[in-house]
Amino acid sequence: MKYNRTRHRVLGFLAKKFNEDLSSKRADDSGLNFSEIDNLLRKKKNQRTLIVSELFKEKEIEYFRLNQVEGYMINPTLGLSAYSEKKYLKRNHEIIINWLKNLVQIIIPIATVAILALGLRIKNTDKAINKKFDVMNQKIINLEEKVNQLEILKNDTIINVL
Repeated sequence: MKYNRTRHRVLGFLAKKFNEDLSSKRADDSGLNFSEIDNLLRKKKNQRTLIVSELFKEKEIEYFRLNQVEGYMINPTLGLSAYSEKKYLKRNHEIIINWLKNLVQIIIPIATVAILALGLRIKNTDKAINKKFDVMNQKIINLEEKVNQLEILKNDTIINVL
């Protein structure tokens, strides 16, 4: 993923160099040698190879060797087209979008299970609270009955005393 942005940058440098030297027909004037590419990318040789290999495979850049100088120049048709269409930046965006889609496909089921578990816990808690509430209501009813019985006994005792 990170190499796609760098590939776009390399194409940009090569396109700029190509457009600056349109009058020159020499590859070393319209391309960049390996050390120039390394300086632009601040990368080691093996990382440069990883970045450039895809561009070379797609024939967007061309290898040159003139007077012991090796490097790459942009292909005027495929390379400039890939740069202007932002081919590698679009690839990068597609990777990010696919990654986000996969993440969402993982997160949604996990969130659903978590919400379901929370709902069941709340429901079970409500049942326990309702059960305790019913027990308390029953105790209140029993106490009210006992109070009523005591009042009846009290009234009967007062009536008998009179």
